Amino acid sequence: MDELIGKQEVVIKSLGGALKKNPSLAGGAVLGDGRVGLIPNVDALVKLNHALPLAA
Repeated sequence: MDELIGKQEVVIKSLGGALKKNPSLAGGAVLGDGRVGLIPNVDALVKLNHALPLAA
């Protein structure tokens, strides 16, 4: 993330189908303007990053 441009209260919904099997996603939210936002699972992303080998 480069910068924080604002904040918004949303209701997080669980994901269904193929997205539910993706451990890097915690859920989704319908924003006030109707757009859908995906909520990342930061803990899973950090663990994935640490599991990758360093580039030479």
